[in-house]
Amino acid sequence: MTLRIGLVGAGFIGSLHARNLFASPRFDLAVVAEPNADHARAVEELTGATIVPDWRTLVDDDSLDAVLIASPAEDHPEQVGAFARAGKHVYCEKPLGLTLEAADAAVAAVQEAGTLLQMGFNRRLDPNMAALHANVADGRVGDPLIVNIISRDPGLPDASYQRGPGKMFMDTSIHDFDTARFLAGSEIVEVSAFSAALVDELARDAGDADTCLITLRFANGALGVIDNSRLATYGYDQRAEVLGTLGLASMGNVPSTTTTVADGAGYLTPPLPDFFPERYAESYRIGLDVFADAIEKGSPVASDGHDARQALAAAFAAEQSRRKQRAIPLNQ
Repeated sequence: MTLRIGLVGAGFIGSLHARNLFASPRFDLAVVAEPNADHARAVEELTGATIVPDWRTLVDDDSLDAVLIASPAEDHPEQVGAFARAGKHVYCEKPLGLTLEAADAAVAAVQEAGTLLQMGFNRRLDPNMAALHANVADGRVGDPLIVNIISRDPGLPDASYQRGPGKMFMDTSIHDFDTARFLAGSEIVEVSAFSAALVDELARDAGDADTCLITLRFANGALGVIDNSRLATYGYDQRAEVLGTLGLASMGNVPSTTTTVADGAGYLTPPLPDFFPERYAESYRIGLDVFADAIEKGSPVASDGHDARQALAAAFAAEQSRRKQRAIPLNQ
């Protein structure tokens, strides 16, 4: 069975999804909603899909089984709700919205419609992260004590990137909040965050950050640490570990190749991947297969509306902690 799917948004992340949908035998990318003429033209040339400027056209298209949403975050709640009420399954990029109230309304619409919502927390599906999670979930390291996540970008975003207060927590750390919950097997109940704009003048002017450290407390008693930076000159740094009562499970960086060269200067290792499209390429493809299986076979989605809501709540708590300079319980 091939699922007819529409795509909302053909910008940077939308075009990544368009390429994967076009290559997947599980989906027929039938229509793309994109108001930007240049983005629309690029994805049309790549996939041959029908292009429309207004996403609402897809809501009324009864031939579609599902929709992938890769539009600006402020539009996600309205779009998720509209597609759910139209009986379409939704794969939505993170975050689910810019307020908890809007996110809750979107989740409620999905639940009422009885459709599926899979969120774009693709790092769960990375084979290395999945193996780390499996070892923790199977009890190999005992009860989790500390979850430690390092996630550092290779360079500052360009000037067109929209900066603002709390944006780093909402855009970068939100993946790590989800990963931390995933690895700990427990909900985050308290967040404490410190952030600074040390190298990005545009972030400093906008009240944003380029560097942050976040500590977490989980419902099961474990603690967590998230280390984020937008400037790791040596490459896209992605590591995680879980210390437990019986041992340690860890995930190291994945180099661009496995080739090393030894000469008079010593052992030279290959560089890290350029950025997340390269490092997590396989996880995006796996995410589409999981979504297709959920539609066709009734298996679970990779991450759902509850996961989206919890990661969003942690991001808001981090910004509140930064401003108030104290730990924030997630029920506040």
